[in-house]
Parts: sequence; C-alpha cells; structure tokens
Amino acid sequence: MTRHDNPGDEDYYTVRQAADKLGVTKQRVRQLCVDENVGENVSEKLRGIKRAGAWLIHRSAVHERFATKPPKIRAGQEKALEVLRDQLRELREENRNLAVQLAVQLAAARRSEADLREEAKKLPRILEEHERELREERKRAETHRKDAQKPAEDVALLKAKVERLEAQLREYARRDEPLGANRPRLGRGPEDGDARRRQAPPPGGGGR
Repeated sequence: MTRHDNPGDEDYYTVRQAADKLGVTKQRVRQLCVDENVGENVSEKLRGIKRAGAWLIHRSAVHERFATKPPKIRAGQEKALEVLRDQLRELREENRNLAVQLAVQLAAARRSEADLREEAKKLPRILEEHERELREERKRAETHRKDAQKPAEDVALLKAKVERLEAQLREYARRDEPLGANRPRLGRGPEDGDARRRQAPPPGGGGR
C-alpha cells in the first residue's frame, strides 16, 4: 500500500505492490487494471485509478482476486518449497530421535538414582562389617605379636645359658682341671659345684 498527497490514497496498492501480492508480473497487473468508473462487468479486472500515468489499484480488488485466484508457485519457488519441506521432515525426525534419546537418558538417570539410594541404605551395614573385621584383624595382629615375642624370649634364655656354659668352660680351662664324673655338670650354677665338692670324701680314704 502506498500513500500520496491526496486523501484516501492509503486504500490503494501500486502496480508493484499488487504484483507482489498476486504473484504476477507488473505487466500482467497493468493488463488487468480498469478504471473504477467503468460501468461494465469488471469482476475479472482490477479496479483502480490512473494518476500521472501510474495505476493505483483498489486494495479490495486485489484481495478479491487473491481469494479467487491465488498466486501460482513458480518452478524455482516449488523447488525451494520442496527443499524446505525436506528440511522440515528431517528436523521432525531429528526431534523424535532426540526425544527418544532424552527419554532413555532420563530412565537411566532414574535407575542410577535408585541404585545410589539403595547403595546408600547399605552403607551403614557395610561400614559396621568393616569395623568388625578391623577389630578382629587387630586382635589377630596382637596375638601374632605376642607369639613373635615368645621365640625371642626363648632365644634370650638360650643365649644366656650358652654364655653361662662358656664362662664355666673358661673357668675350668683356667684351673687346668679335667672334667670328671665328680665334677659338676655343665649348665649348673657355681653354687651347685661348691656343694658337690663339700660332700665328696677327701682323697686317700681319709674317711676311714
């Protein structure tokens, strides 16, 4: 629609506007134009007025023709429309696939959440079992430690006994005395040897 200086021009289309509206050429619009004052049947025409050699066409006439004869789609436009339709079908298919994927992911997320909640319920019992196992393991470790100390104590006793025997051997070697039946047994303390010597009779039968 165009506007001119004269009032009422807003009710008219220019030739170019009418051609765009009807989907035809400007030449075809000029062929269809007829003066609005012509009394003959102009149902197939576009009523308008001519000013300065240019047609101004009634908007109502353009709308009536558009309703009875909608614009034809040209070959190029038809191809472009088909491309748009294909793109629309692809988008719809992609949207359906995305909706399916989203539903699957949501279901998996819900399952994961349920699994996590179930695992959370089991955690106190699992922790209690671990604590019990830890206490038992500590008891076993303490038992093993005590068992390991006992051989060490036995070794210390044996070592002390060996040292005592070595000391006795060195004492006999220093005195240059043979180890006879009347000598104290190795492994006894020095006090045991002194007691045996006091009880033994003097040499030469002095006990007669």
